[in-house]
Amino acid sequence: MILALIELFLLGIFITGERTSFLMAFLSIILLAMIKKNLRLEILVSLIICIFTIFYISNKNSYYKERYLIFLETVFTKKDSLTKTNNTNFFNSQWGAHYLTSIEIFKSNILIGSGVRSFRVECGKDKYNNINSTSKNIRCSTHPHNFYLEILSETGILSFVIFIVYIASNIINSLKLLFYKKEFVILISFFVVFLSMIWPLRATGSIFSNFAGSMIWLNIAFISAINFKLLQKDKNTYNSI
Repeated sequence: MILALIELFLLGIFITGERTSFLMAFLSIILLAMIKKNLRLEILVSLIICIFTIFYISNKNSYYKERYLIFLETVFTKKDSLTKTNNTNFFNSQWGAHYLTSIEIFKSNILIGSGVRSFRVECGKDKYNNINSTSKNIRCSTHPHNFYLEILSETGILSFVIFIVYIASNIINSLKLLFYKKEFVILISFFVVFLSMIWPLRATGSIFSNFAGSMIWLNIAFISAINFKLLQKDKNTYNSI
């Protein structure tokens, strides 16, 4: 049953053409296999079948092959230092220009940032015209499309450190419960989704102003509440002995 569900889940996302979502879903399934030892064989078999199916679909349909190859080339191809030619790379894309601009905004406002939801205003200033991207003319947007860079550029290093410490504490508490205590089904479900959502190397919505941001905060609230409840229960069980 789980084999079929995983295959339908991954193939469904693959067919939509949502490349980042597919990558995060794939990583989530691998994480699930690491946590749930009794399901590793089924998950491994389903992933192998899914990979072969994806290769088959890609060979039969050039749209998927080209779409995912372009994605890989954009992420991994870098400037050729020998020929000095600019190949297609992530920082020459519009999203790369967003990222580079947000980094420069952060450098100008290290401690407290430029202000929540200020990227849309700051990005158009002339002092950011010289970012190292061929897409610098289209660098502006309502947000930098990566919530880590958004927090850094708009609220500064102090808020960023608090956020990272809070995220790290939730990860540590979850791992303690999953690997050293019991394997709680509800915690596994939320933890896998939680890690996929906070994965830093992906494009995201705004963490401060849209639906994607609300989903991140909602998931953080759920994982925090679950960890607190289970840790308290574990502590009370220990004290009663």
